[in-house]
Amino acid sequence: MSEKISSRQASLLITINRITTIITIMPTIYIGPANQDIWIVIIVSFFYTILSSIPLLFLSNRFNELTIIGYLEKILGKVLGKIMGVLYGIFFATISILFSYTAIQMIRTSFLTNTKPVITIIFLIGSCIYVASKGGEALFRGAELFVPIIITSVIIFVLLGYNSIDLKILLPIYKDSNFLDINIGAIELSLIFVDISIISMITPKLENKKAINKIFTKAVFYSLLFALLVVVATQASLGIEQAKHSNFPFLNYIRRIKTYSIFERLESVYTLIWIIAMMGKITAYLYISSEAFKEIFRKKGKNIILYIIGVISILITYYIAEFKPILIELKPIRLSEYIYYFIFKTFIPLVIMIVYFFRRSSFGKHERLGN
Repeated sequence: MSEKISSRQASLLITINRITTIITIMPTIYIGPANQDIWIVIIVSFFYTILSSIPLLFLSNRFNELTIIGYLEKILGKVLGKIMGVLYGIFFATISILFSYTAIQMIRTSFLTNTKPVITIIFLIGSCIYVASKGGEALFRGAELFVPIIITSVIIFVLLGYNSIDLKILLPIYKDSNFLDINIGAIELSLIFVDISIISMITPKLENKKAINKIFTKAVFYSLLFALLVVVATQASLGIEQAKHSNFPFLNYIRRIKTYSIFERLESVYTLIWIIAMMGKITAYLYISSEAFKEIFRKKGKNIILYIIGVISILITYYIAEFKPILIELKPIRLSEYIYYFIFKTFIPLVIMIVYFFRRSSFGKHERLGN
């Protein structure tokens, strides 16, 4: 393959995908005990995130010359493998649609209140389709350029708001929660980290295919540190209850910062940074969804599938935003969503891994015959 992805680029893209979720809707503060002990939940979730990702990581390491579409067909057979591949392609597209809708809601309620949704939707998703059409190289080089800027900027925003932070709000520790609450919350938080899916689609393009575990661990560790910083700052500034009842908690935190003349446009700067991050997330999932369908239908090198997925995304996002805005209540995450994420992130890869162990002797025979 002509385009190769470095370990740094892969880690940065996965990290920013998770960070974008945190700075947009901050689902963490509605999870588990949903109180001042959320920071403990974030720390504990590190271990559950790794545990829930083991099947997908194992398969990606074992079949590092194939995407998840490739090894699904190899393990399950062509027919069942293609069916499962189509489901994963739809899963990736669903995530891009969900975050397209979320982005539109934030844009409409924050600064483009009088602009018709269709204009914003076409501009946002159209831009993402254009970037995705340039291939993975453009996407990952963009991540290498913009992610450090985005992360540094958000950290600066947090530091600028230190005057409004009161850490006493997070006290008393472990009084309103118990061991079970903390662990259930950590499991829930680990399930919504579905960005490991990106690894399953880019493994064949990695420069160092042996660095898969390292890429994943770095992305999980960095994103959790970032989540810890942002969530603690937001809760300690807005208060536990006010943060939970804010549509976009971190944006409200930004608005509370007492700025000096040099920072008068702070909210505008943050909005620009956020739009870049959100476009990166939507682009990533449009890209891997199109790559999945290209592989299924043997249409490599053609962008027609990407354009079809993009148009469908625009239509569905417009339908939800304009005619059936049922996703206006994005929090708390519903049980059905946890189940949906669990099925694609852990359950299906676990089943595939078990099937592989039962059939690995036949794989060995085929490999020897091939030699």
